[in-house]
Amino acid sequence: EYGSSGINAEYGGDLEIGTLDSQSKDPDLPLKISGSNGGSWEEAELNIGERGLFRPVFVASTGSGGTTYSSIAVDDISFLTCPVELLCSDREADWNCGVPQCINRKRVCDFRQDCTDQSDEANCGDCDFQHSICGWSNEADSDKDDFDWTRHAGSTYSTGTGPSVDHTYGNSSGGYVYMETSYASTGSKTILNSPYFHGSGPECTFRFWYHMYGASVDKLELAITHNTDRLWRSSYDTLWSMQGDHNDTWLQGEVKIGAKRAFRLHFVGYVGVSYDGDIALDDLEFINCAGSGLIGDLDCDFEFGNCGHSQAFYTDNLDWKLLQGQDSSYTAPDNDHSTESSLGHYLYLESNSKRSAKAVLEGPWISTDAPDCTLIFYYHMNGKNIKGINVNVREVGTNTTSTIWSVDGSANATLNNWQKALVNVGQRSLFRIEIEGSVKRNYDGDVAIDDLEWNPRCKATKLCSDEQFSCRDPKCIPSFLNCNFYNDCDSGSDEHYCAPCDFGNTGHGVCGWVNVPTDSGLYWSHEDAFFMKVNGAPWTYYYGDAILESPYMHYSNASCQMQHKYQNYQGTLTVNLVLGNGTVILLNKYYSAYDTDWHIVTHDIGAHDLFKIQFVGAPTYLYWGMTAVDDVSFTNCDIGPEAPVTLTSYPTDANVPPYVDVMFNCTATGNPPPSIEWRQNNRMLPNDPRFKVTDQGLLIQNVDVTDNGVYTCRARSQVSQESASASLNVDASSCDFEAGTCNWLDWTGNDDFNWTIGSGPTASGNTGPPNDHTYGTGAGHYIYTETSPPVQKGHQAIIESMWYNPISRGMFTKFNFWYHMYGATTGSLELAMVDQNTNKTSLWKVSGNQGDQWLQGEVNIQASAFKLQFISTAGNGRLGDMALDDFQFSPKVMPSCRHGEFTCENNGKCITPSSVCDFNNDCPLKSDEVRCGTCDFERWVTCGWNQVDGDDFDWIRQRGDTASYGTGPGVDATTGTDSGHYMYVEASYPRVKGDVTKLRSPTFPMSGYGCQLQIAYHMRGYHIGTLAVEVQAEGGSEVMFSRTGEQPDGWQRANITLGGLSNFNITIWGVVGDGYAGDIAIDDLALVNCAPPYWEYVQITQPPVDTTLREGEKLVLPCSFRGIPPPVVSWTKDGGDLPEYAQVKLNGTLMIEDASTYDSGLYECTVKNEWYTQTASATATISGSVGNCDFESGLCNFRDGLDEVDFFWERHAGSTGSWGTGPETDHTLGTDQGYYMFIETSSPRTSGDVAVLESTWLNNVAETCTLRFWYHMFGQDIDTLEVYSKSEMGVKTDLWSLKGEQANEWRMAEVKVPGSGYHRYYFRGTAGDSYSGDIAVDDVSFRRCELTKLCSDDEFTCDVPQCIKAARVCDFQNTCTDGSDEKVCGTCDFEKGGCGWVNDESADFFWSYAKGSTYYWDNKPSSDHTFGNSSGHFLYIERAWPQTSGQKARVMTQFKASGYSCAMSFWYITEGADVGNLTVWINSTTYNMRKVYENTSPSKDNTWQKQAIPIGAQDEVTVFIEVTVGSGYGGHVAIDDVMFHNCAEVERIPGTCTFEHGACGYKEYIFNDEYNWILQQGPTPSYNTGPANDHTYGNATGHYYYAEASAPRTQGDKATLNSPWFRSEDSQCIFTFFYHMKKPDTDPDTKLVIKQQYDSMATVTVGTFGNSTTDEWEHGAATFTNGIFKVLFEANRGVTYFGDISIDDISFACDLTPLCTEQQYACNIAQCIPKYRQCDFYPDCGDASDEWMCGACDFESYHVCGWVQDRTDDFDWTRQQGSTPSGYTGPTSDHTFGNSSGHYFYTEVSGVKSGAIARIFSPKYAQTSRVCKLQFYYWMEGDDIGHLNVYTMVGSQQSQIMKESGNHGAGWQFANLTLGSLKDFSITIEVNHTTGSFQGDIAIDDIKFVDCTPGAENSPASCDFEGGICALKHVTTNVDFNWERNKGGTGSWNTGPTADHTTNSPDGYYIYTEASYPRRQGDIAAIQTTWMNSPGPRTLR
Repeated sequence: EYGSSGINAEYGGDLEIGTLDSQSKDPDLPLKISGSNGGSWEEAELNIGERGLFRPVFVASTGSGGTTYSSIAVDDISFLTCPVELLCSDREADWNCGVPQCINRKRVCDFRQDCTDQSDEANCGDCDFQHSICGWSNEADSDKDDFDWTRHAGSTYSTGTGPSVDHTYGNSSGGYVYMETSYASTGSKTILNSPYFHGSGPECTFRFWYHMYGASVDKLELAITHNTDRLWRSSYDTLWSMQGDHNDTWLQGEVKIGAKRAFRLHFVGYVGVSYDGDIALDDLEFINCAGSGLIGDLDCDFEFGNCGHSQAFYTDNLDWKLLQGQDSSYTAPDNDHSTESSLGHYLYLESNSKRSAKAVLEGPWISTDAPDCTLIFYYHMNGKNIKGINVNVREVGTNTTSTIWSVDGSANATLNNWQKALVNVGQRSLFRIEIEGSVKRNYDGDVAIDDLEWNPRCKATKLCSDEQFSCRDPKCIPSFLNCNFYNDCDSGSDEHYCAPCDFGNTGHGVCGWVNVPTDSGLYWSHEDAFFMKVNGAPWTYYYGDAILESPYMHYSNASCQMQHKYQNYQGTLTVNLVLGNGTVILLNKYYSAYDTDWHIVTHDIGAHDLFKIQFVGAPTYLYWGMTAVDDVSFTNCDIGPEAPVTLTSYPTDANVPPYVDVMFNCTATGNPPPSIEWRQNNRMLPNDPRFKVTDQGLLIQNVDVTDNGVYTCRARSQVSQESASASLNVDASSCDFEAGTCNWLDWTGNDDFNWTIGSGPTASGNTGPPNDHTYGTGAGHYIYTETSPPVQKGHQAIIESMWYNPISRGMFTKFNFWYHMYGATTGSLELAMVDQNTNKTSLWKVSGNQGDQWLQGEVNIQASAFKLQFISTAGNGRLGDMALDDFQFSPKVMPSCRHGEFTCENNGKCITPSSVCDFNNDCPLKSDEVRCGTCDFERWVTCGWNQVDGDDFDWIRQRGDTASYGTGPGVDATTGTDSGHYMYVEASYPRVKGDVTKLRSPTFPMSGYGCQLQIAYHMRGYHIGTLAVEVQAEGGSEVMFSRTGEQPDGWQRANITLGGLSNFNITIWGVVGDGYAGDIAIDDLALVNCAPPYWEYVQITQPPVDTTLREGEKLVLPCSFRGIPPPVVSWTKDGGDLPEYAQVKLNGTLMIEDASTYDSGLYECTVKNEWYTQTASATATISGSVGNCDFESGLCNFRDGLDEVDFFWERHAGSTGSWGTGPETDHTLGTDQGYYMFIETSSPRTSGDVAVLESTWLNNVAETCTLRFWYHMFGQDIDTLEVYSKSEMGVKTDLWSLKGEQANEWRMAEVKVPGSGYHRYYFRGTAGDSYSGDIAVDDVSFRRCELTKLCSDDEFTCDVPQCIKAARVCDFQNTCTDGSDEKVCGTCDFEKGGCGWVNDESADFFWSYAKGSTYYWDNKPSSDHTFGNSSGHFLYIERAWPQTSGQKARVMTQFKASGYSCAMSFWYITEGADVGNLTVWINSTTYNMRKVYENTSPSKDNTWQKQAIPIGAQDEVTVFIEVTVGSGYGGHVAIDDVMFHNCAEVERIPGTCTFEHGACGYKEYIFNDEYNWILQQGPTPSYNTGPANDHTYGNATGHYYYAEASAPRTQGDKATLNSPWFRSEDSQCIFTFFYHMKKPDTDPDTKLVIKQQYDSMATVTVGTFGNSTTDEWEHGAATFTNGIFKVLFEANRGVTYFGDISIDDISFACDLTPLCTEQQYACNIAQCIPKYRQCDFYPDCGDASDEWMCGACDFESYHVCGWVQDRTDDFDWTRQQGSTPSGYTGPTSDHTFGNSSGHYFYTEVSGVKSGAIARIFSPKYAQTSRVCKLQFYYWMEGDDIGHLNVYTMVGSQQSQIMKESGNHGAGWQFANLTLGSLKDFSITIEVNHTTGSFQGDIAIDDIKFVDCTPGAENSPASCDFEGGICALKHVTTNVDFNWERNKGGTGSWNTGPTADHTTNSPDGYYIYTEASYPRRQGDIAAIQTTWMNSPGPRTLR
């Protein structure tokens, strides 16, 4: 049958019917029907005749003009008298190709072309959308989405969004699909579904192009639903997501699909906040997606799991495992059979060395009627230990199996390829196939299977569907009941392969747990079939994870817990809970431990619908690192058997008035717990915040009539579902006033009083109702007017309805109401109607007393839109209350406007709220704008202006004069008469000065850029305050207009430019002045030119520009802008927030009134509205003055004043030391970490003591210059802070002074500074009466200045205006004309300050500056030493609480260098029995930190004692005077009159040396000689040889160098002394010296050889001296050639010890200059390096000599590697060979060689008293890396061993890093000490002999510094192999095996180390090559570093 309508000849619509033969290209269409049949069905026939293969064809076409109103339909097609057969007969299984060919439906969209014309893949997702959507479809289920995708070409229908061209062709003709968001609600979504795909390969990728352009673009997602092993997962898994605007361009997306059994893709588009959110797609493409092609329900390629097959845990002892690629044994196949790649999956069985094993794979229960049914699969067998494969059949009802196919493993063990198996199954009812693989006990042998396929002829059917689980019973249960902690199968087999598992003890194998592939290549193994473990990787440099996952489990209880065991041996175990949506929840993490115990732990799981457990094992890099788990169990997880859904509460119908809240209840139970969703009228709930779904149901807030409808709750689970519905009826037609006024509101016009909701009697007796009408009780409500005073006769109260529309246009509606008019003076009550033309009609009116009763009124209304007014007119007295109740319209009416809309007052037109007060007249008579700020205060009263809550009083609407005389207007501004109205501020009592009243406008959505506020104001009177206009908008607030004080009499007018603003309001401030005559009035407010255009691009019309200012000037950065909607401007500074004090004006301008240096930076303004954004930036540079200081890093250009002071300012952070005074934080940072300067006024300060802080000399030329500072003066004893300056001429100018306590806060002061000329600025603090007088200063700055310093940064500023070089300060010579360069250099009587002595801040407490005191309670000397009275000053400490024993106080001073005769003297007092020790230390670049004096006893008679200390020639000297307090309290230590004598350095002649002040750069040669030169005074130790006196002074106090010839020296030994390197241009250089060689005549071999060594390192002998035998100093001379050279003194030992050789008084007679400067180190070769690079752990000298004497030492050379004895200790260390002289103590051999020939360093304690100390010092080191270690060996054997201590010394701070005590037995012990990162430090090694016995020798050897070069921790190649192989890696090409990381011995006998080198222990690691089998001669192993970039020569050690 066919039907048609609208088809006619004019438009040419046709229906043609015919056939298409299999051999034809075009159809034959013999029947054609044209024209219209009026829409009725008619019958047609077509004779087909005899045919072969054919297809019926129907072709419908419409004409060019009839497409809109024409349709063609066909129905009931049948073949008559001609039996036909379908080519593809199985309609469920078969699919018709485009050619005559049938294929299985599962072969459609499988990415393989099975039809010869490829039509099976024609509509399968690849799409350019030119002609169709290629099989993609819009979501049909309205529960899931809200609208559809559309195929389109060209631009979309909305501006500013969507593409204008497609991606394929890039033009407007090309097609694409998109989502149009113009008519969709925010948050709604649309879904585009792909076809169903039947399998994909592992490399499948999906590529697409997307377009997301528009300000409101929300989100596009690509999701997948797919078929897993047992269940089609309907929930979306998101594969890809993109959000937001990505500009007008096509972008490419790509996702990896991978191997999937069956799947479908879904594009989900979400709607943003507006229409401009269109999203488009084009050119969708699938790449490399072909899978295995297996399509049968029973077929399996194992790409997606086991396909319903399961492990037979009850018959086997091993599991088949799912694998990709090769396994660790290399006997598994390289590729699977399906995909022929390493990405494909197969099942395999791995042999092991523990036992023979078999694994059984059970298929599902199936049946087949085909006798020739066969099973095909592929198997792989490789290895010698394979038994074979059996295929068994188990039929239902039997307990046995029969084998129907088998293969012998031994016959196929070496094939190593996939073999095909063909198994004849035959006809069977209900059975299952079991594939059994068997292996022998050994590693060599794996079995694999793949691609199980049933012959299609089998037509085998499964007992259970894909949505079911097949029990072993057999029985089918829903898949979601599998692994739900409840036995739903009778056999319990649904819970066998779930997470609970003992991993083999009960035969369940691994219970379904599987390895998840990771990049690390690590995996969990089933160890001994009893637990799971993961080992560290054998490639030791690699870290990684191995992941073990359980099967998914369904539905757990809230109290569900999991328990398991774990073991960690150098590994980490992480336990995760993975939810069905992919969320990963960390349950716990267990870190590495060194035990092998099993630990039991419990985790809370809780209630979940779908989840699995994940064990993540991360063993360490060690091969034997291991993490294991076992015995996983679950408790309290079962939610019980399934139960259907039952509703426990239901929604009920609701009939309510508008604008109330409605609750629909709905709760349900079931197992599993159901989910509940709500729908409105069978659609999704609106995206409206008023709709809230709760646990109890659906809450709808503030309902209106648009919410009417049926609301349905649907509770559903996987078992069942239930639903219930209720209706909502919001009725605007009635009102009983029980829930409010139902939108009947007081009229906004000129009525006089109001209607009020009431209940019970009104306030006046004998009038009004006693009860309401609705309930007739006092509890019911009504609305009424109260006519008591101040209401007067004739006053009206009007209540007005909303606008209504009748339900049907033009019909009558009846309005019923009840009224009550009782009282003697009742007036009248009138009902009026206002229609859409604003015509007002009286409908009803009653006057006078109607009695104490409710009466009914009724009127008929006919209007298209109307509103009603009840007008109550008061009578002549208070007894006239009127009431109304129970309004009812019949038939019903509808509100004319939706909730939230604005109703125009004249005609009921509805407009959006955003159209109100938008400066556009949207209502016909402008009622939307009449209350919007423009106001003359006549008709509309205040026109929307409202009083602001929280101010002090109100504006008053007035006409005529105000109440006060002499102020206020007499007429308004509008009419100029006393009848016109205005608003004013009444300033009379009770108002007081400063009271504020605020009048605020409505909020305006936006304004145009010409917007102005016009205002008339009147400010007459003696006491006028302030009138201000403030604008608040997005971006801040700003005062736009302000007037203060009396203005000219009369009304004044102002035009205030507002400009373009968003969401703004206006506030008019009135501020009361000094008295009553201060009335301020306003009138005629008008907002003009404020209507904005529809839109305008955002523009920055005036961008900011780079600005440079002086500190203190105003920073102004403009950012003027335009744009509609009006944009908002925001600023950032350096990418962050602005400082709080920065102001941003509404026009975008940024202002900082008083800019400081902290305000320098990059400022960026962003101007943005909802459409566009623009930015601009500029850099502000605020230059600070040179005199500024915040004291965070020191005193800057300030210092302590030394003249006329009693104490000093202190730099400090945090609270001061005194309670109730001083700041707690600084001002700069406002924290206790910030610094400030303060005076500490606690004892010993006395009242009137003065401290001065002075600046450097500064010159200012700017007239605007000011000095600003912050001060803190808190405390009851605060005295005075003064600021003054002094000129070059010494003229003092007082600038500022303040006395007495201020407050506990920082306050700012600013003073003008003097003009041009150099000045110094002083802060003078005076101490008050007691300790609570601390005064602080911070943040000193010179603002708006042009300052210059007198002296540069590398110069010293004298007290007089003079600059000298900084190097001349503290050189003991006056360079400043006033000698001020030497005032702070240590020489001091402390009368004018500390003279450069300062407290060491690293000490425990401080020295104090004080005067003497005769008071007994003052714990200090009664007088100083200088004057001997109490007015003199000194430095002292007192022993008092809270000091503890051992704490130290240190003062220090510094100077550049000292001469040879330099000495120091000082006077001291130490009073008190246990006051402590007084110690003097000297540290310099010449020597290490040395103790030069220590006093431990009190001063005699408590009097001043003098001490002198020699210093000698040293460089960069720091002197410390230290007190270490004792255990008792009381007593004190003081010092005074410190002097440095003869310290001025005289010029030193290069090469000349008397040895009186050191070695003058001469040093011992440390190679190729056997003993050393010694600096000596007096006779040498050997009898009858050597001098008795030196040559210089000729006495025993003078110094010389000599070589000691006594034992152990032997004949031929040499000792060499080197000079520094010199350069001489003289042709001959005469070298002279004195030598002494007293010896026997019979010893010709004793001689002194002088050599010249050149920079080439070649040497030549220039003199030999050896003939002397007298006891005299003899003169020697030699001649040197010019060039670069040094002198070698070589002493040769003769036959006997009578051969000491001495030298003295060396000089050169030539022009000689040192090759290296004083700042350089002279290498052993002719090379100079910076001094600081000596002993930096890196060889900078070409011969590495800069590191020779740096502490690393095996003591084989006499020089002991730079270690020096402490001259102040009790005994010395000794270099030794073999045993020490004492028995039963000390080593017998050294550690280096392990024999008696090797040397070590030791302390011989024989004869040493108890408590004696022997100490050696290392050289000083500049810096170490943070991984630096000090290593050495020590020997502590003996019954009386004391202590071996090691310290680091940083400055004067000593830190102990090792202490070993007592007998450690015979043997060398290893010390490995971490130094870490240190700077400027040395090492001290100390022996403390504690017993006095001889058996206490302690020895050390082989000192090393490891990884100490700064940056060693970052070196890519440094490695000690303790933590892995670092950044090294194995070479993988052209090698045969790898290096191995090991500790202890190797696995082979008699080769390899037994200990590592780093720790010299079997616990340390190294790498080695194992040469045992299978290695062969010539095999290579290689390891390499990463690529490195070296800035210069480097060494590999």
